[in-house]
Amino acid sequence: MEANHTQRIADDAMTKLLIAGSPFDIGIPAWTLREITTRSTYAIEPSALLGLDPENGSKDIVSEYERKKGYEFSWGTLSEDICEEGDLLVSTFEVFPKLVLKQFPQPAMVEDLFIWMYENHPLRHESFGADEAHGDWFVMSFTAYEAKNISRLRTWLGTVFVTKIMQDLVSEAMLIVTRELFLAANERLDEDLFNEHKRFQLCGDPADLTFNKSPS
Repeated sequence: MEANHTQRIADDAMTKLLIAGSPFDIGIPAWTLREITTRSTYAIEPSALLGLDPENGSKDIVSEYERKKGYEFSWGTLSEDICEEGDLLVSTFEVFPKLVLKQFPQPAMVEDLFIWMYENHPLRHESFGADEAHGDWFVMSFTAYEAKNISRLRTWLGTVFVTKIMQDLVSEAMLIVTRELFLAANERLDEDLFNEHKRFQLCGDPADLTFNKSPS
């Protein structure tokens, strides 16, 4: 109980920083580095991870995450990137659901799952569509142009998305990936579980999403 209370206090503090537009350096989690270098399928060579592979140039994952700024929540990270495209100011926020990815380390499939769940969430904002993420292991992004729209998006993220929607998405995703892991283990399909055969393969009928069901 005390741990949950502490998490809520920390999440509230992060939400206030988000609304105020005060991100900090977030880096890349150690567990992610371990996962992508030691997993049995599609492991990344340390040389490529660190940018020592001439074929990858400066597009290594460590450098990408070293530049990331954002906010740390109990469920994961919301990164923030502000840049200029010509005369336009552009802000992109990316979602990194740590709890789900540690349970089901296949970001491409988790990306499809989160976008699908958000598009079917009752609190989805028509003006803020979810896009695919640009960063490795980030699964969903939101983008706004010009200061006024960026401010609107930031306020919505802080007052609705991270406080209400994200809680539903993480809870639902954990139910889905836990079920898939259980089925795979019992059917001895675990070696094939993390191979993406088709888009949205973790997604089913929107009516089955628990946050869409009326309380009995």
